Amino acid sequence: MVVIVIITGIGLGIAAVAAGSRMLWAFARDKGVPGWRHPAHSSSGVAAPAP
Repeated sequence: MVVIVIITGIGLGIAAVAAGSRMLWAFARDKGVPGWRHPAHSSSGVAAPAP
C-alpha cells in the first residue's frame, strides 16, 4: 500500500513540474514574464522548449 502512495506521489510531482515548465514557456513566448528572452527560445526542429 505504501508503495502505491509513493509511486503516485512521484508521478504527481513529475506532472506538476512538467505543467509548470510548459506554463512558463507559454508565458515567455507571449512576453508575459520578466526576462522572457531566455525561456522563450525553442528548438529549431519543433515548436517545443529548448533544453
